[in-house]
Formats: sequence, C-alpha cells, structure tokens
Amino acid sequence: MKRFYPVAFSISLAGFLAAPAQAQRYFQEVFPAATVSTDVIYANNMSVQAGVPDSMDLKMDVYEPQGDSETSRPLVIYLHTGSFLPILNNNKPTGVKTDSAAIEMCKRFAKRGYVAASIDYRLGWQNAAPEEELRAGSFMQAVYRGMQDAKSCVRYFKKDFSENGNTYKIDTGRIVVVGEGAGGFVALAYASLNKTSELQLPRFISSITTGGLFTADSSFVQQSLLGDFEGFGGLSIFNTSNHAGYNSAIQMAVNLGGAMLDSSWLEAGEIPLVAFHVPNDPFVPYDGDVMRVPTTVDGDTVMYVYGSRSVIATSEALGNQAVFNIPYNDPYTTRANQVNEGFEGLFPFIKPDPATVFDGQTGPWEWVNISDLQTLGTAMGISSAQVNAVHQAAMFTNPNINDKAHAMTYIDSIHGYLAPRIVQVLQLPGFFNGLESLSVNHDVALYPNPAKDFAMFRVSNGLVESVELVDMTGKSTVVPVQTQNDNCRIETSFLQNGIYVMKVKTTQGLLIARLVKQ
Repeated sequence: MKRFYPVAFSISLAGFLAAPAQAQRYFQEVFPAATVSTDVIYANNMSVQAGVPDSMDLKMDVYEPQGDSETSRPLVIYLHTGSFLPILNNNKPTGVKTDSAAIEMCKRFAKRGYVAASIDYRLGWQNAAPEEELRAGSFMQAVYRGMQDAKSCVRYFKKDFSENGNTYKIDTGRIVVVGEGAGGFVALAYASLNKTSELQLPRFISSITTGGLFTADSSFVQQSLLGDFEGFGGLSIFNTSNHAGYNSAIQMAVNLGGAMLDSSWLEAGEIPLVAFHVPNDPFVPYDGDVMRVPTTVDGDTVMYVYGSRSVIATSEALGNQAVFNIPYNDPYTTRANQVNEGFEGLFPFIKPDPATVFDGQTGPWEWVNISDLQTLGTAMGISSAQVNAVHQAAMFTNPNINDKAHAMTYIDSIHGYLAPRIVQVLQLPGFFNGLESLSVNHDVALYPNPAKDFAMFRVSNGLVESVELVDMTGKSTVVPVQTQNDNCRIETSFLQNGIYVMKVKTTQGLLIARLVKQ
C-alpha cells in the first residue's frame, strides 16, 4: 500500500484563498500553450495483445508549459481509456494516448505549470471468453500490467532526473497519476495494491488451469510469471524489468470513471484520491456492482468491482481524504458538494439516461473527430463502414460524442475541482497551511498538515512559548514542543484523528492555526 507523506514545503502566508482571484500558477492556466515531445520511449515490455507474448516499446507524449523558466515542476502521468483493447477493435472510438480528451487534459495541466505525460500501456485480455472467470482473471491481469507500466514511467522520470540531467525539469517528489476509464482502474490499483495477500483474496483465485496464465488454486495474478508490483522479476516471456534502483512513489491518484477491483485494498495512511464519475454509467458502476465492457459477448459481465463512490467513501472512512478538509470556496466544489453525499474528493456528474436502448451515460469529457477517426481506421486496415459503426455505437452511451464544446465544459469542471486539491496535496505555492488568522505580523509555516506523529511550526520572529490544541468538542490540550531557533516540533502522535484549532503563544503575540491529525 502506498503511504502518503506530505512534502515538507514552507511558504509565507497570512491567509489562504481556495480559488485565488488573480491568475496563479497551478490554480489557473498561466501559460499560453504547451509544447509536446511525442513518442518518447519510457520502457519496453512484453505484450499479450496478439495472443502470443511479444516485446514492445512503451511510448509517451510529454507536455510542458511553453516558455516556462521553472526548473522543478510537478508531474502528472495520464492514462487513457479504452477497455484495455486496441481502439476501434474495442468497439469504441477512443483508446490511445492521443485521444482528444487525453490531449486536452494534458495541455490544460501544462498551461497550469505542470509537466504532463500521456502514456501508452500494455493492452489485451480475454474479453470474448465464454467463461466469466476467464474474463475476470484476464481483466485483472490487464490492470496489473497497466500498473506495472505506469510505475515504470514514474521510475523513468526519476532515473532521468538522476542520470540524464532532468530533461523535463521534474520535481520527482511531486507526482500525480490520473487515469481515465480503463486508466482509472490502473490509477486506483497504483494507489492501493502492493501486498501479495491482496492478490489472494478468494474472489481472485482461479478454479481452472488453461496451460497459460491460469492455474487452479492460484491467484489470477501469479507474480512468479508476471513479475512483482513494480514490474520486476517474473518470466522473461511475460515481463521485462525497467529502471531498477528507482522508486515509484507518487503523492496522489485521480480517476475519471474506472473502478477498484477490491476496496479492501485500501488502508489507512495511503495517498489521497479524487474521483469523477457518472452515477448511471452503464459499464462501470458508480458504487459496488458488476461491470461490463462494450466488447463482451451479449453484454456479459466481467467481474464485481468498486466504483468511485465506494472507493472515496472507504478512503474517507480511513482518514486518507483528511488533507482536503480545508475551506474551499470555488464553484466546482460547491456543485460537487450538492451531489456527493459529503464525500470529499468525489465529483459525480449527473447525466440523464439517453434516448436509446441503453440506460446511462459515460465519459461526458470525451469527444471524437470523425474524420480523424476515419484516418486512423484506414491506417489500421479497418473499413470506413466499421469505423462508422463504432462511432454510432459510442453515441448510445455518449450522445454528445461529436460535441467538443460539451466535452470542454466537463474538462473545465474536472480541472476546476482538481486544481486546488493537487495544490493542497503537493503543497505547492498557495496551499492551505492551516494558518487562518494572525494577531501579529509573522512569516510562518506549518507542515506536514495533516500530521501523523508530529508537525513542524516555523515562525520568522519571536519564540514559541506554548502550543494549545482545541478539538471540535472544545476540549483543550497543551502539547509538548521542542523549540530550536525559529523551528518548533509539535508532538501529535498521542492525539485522536481529527481537526484541531492550534493556539500558538509567542513572545510577539498569539497565532491561531488549524491542524489536521490523521
């Protein structure tokens, strides 16, 4: 399980606005455009897409802010949608790193000051198998391979930082993984899956042997064959190790649709999550339920999964969403809070059932250009009629698939809701450091916040004399502190999880702050 340790980042603030009025890097788009480096090879691994394992280069398009002089920038890894099957063959007009939505999302991140990488990852699973167990097991293997590839990409950037002079000017301690559709499954696995016992839950144990990747009484994912969680080891015909010696730690995960294969993978102390989902999605459930994909035979189910509502509710119950317990005042948060049942980090997009045989809509942030799709189909040897059929099928569950302006409104909402939350998790300039009101003029910092065992408090002038914490019931506790020059270590390990008003008495006056213990 990935543990979340906020970055120790000091900034002088006398207050905080969740949505700054003036344009501010990371909160709003401050760069005119993005520059793109295309088809950068970040790894090589074994694909099973054609049924027989074969080596393939894994590529990415890297988006950077045009004209940026910053040399240490947060990184967003973006994973496209597509049901873990090739575009058009997946009965969808999407499924590559150059999907319209993937390009737009990455451009928006770059114009806010991030570096964004839209990546390929390995595809392929037995979607048309008549047995549900084969569909479920091979789908789980696809998610696992995608997670390994995403981790390889993170390690690529960390290796580049250490060995190649940091080509893309990355801050390797501030990385977010964002997954759309199938990529959402990968992002949520990345955030939560790293114990062998989690692969061996009864529902993930095969009852059949196929002579391939399935062995009776073994997990659908056999690490002795596919490699470990990082993508190291396994058999060479199924897995290639990439960028050994570097870690794949990230600080946050985001899903646009998609789901987690089992919510029990989540544990207290893991990275915070943000989720966007259409509650009546006909393929991937908003809560816990069975999933389908467009290519299964006669709409057969694949497996039971846990959608965005279930995931965020579990993460919040574990205290992992506490980092977001700050006074947001933007219109996107206001809208989300009207429909998310109070689950911080969850933004349901309420959509009516389309006037078709299908119930529900999916992916309102997606759109396609039919002429571009026809060009792609020609390059893949797919007839114009087949391309048109896929395009028409997509309209059943996304009636606005041809409307770029419609999709853009949802991308606006995604970035508007995400922006202050990424800033908060990564503790970028403008993050809410807990300081709500000051009775004297100090330059101060409070970090990490949320805190686990301790928090550091820094004040520019005056010595700290005492620290008092008041919980939400009004109970007051004087906490032990260790002071050295202008730094003060506040012990918090003995406190109950929750929100505290912190009263700091200094030789120059009283400071009032807000501290979250998790």
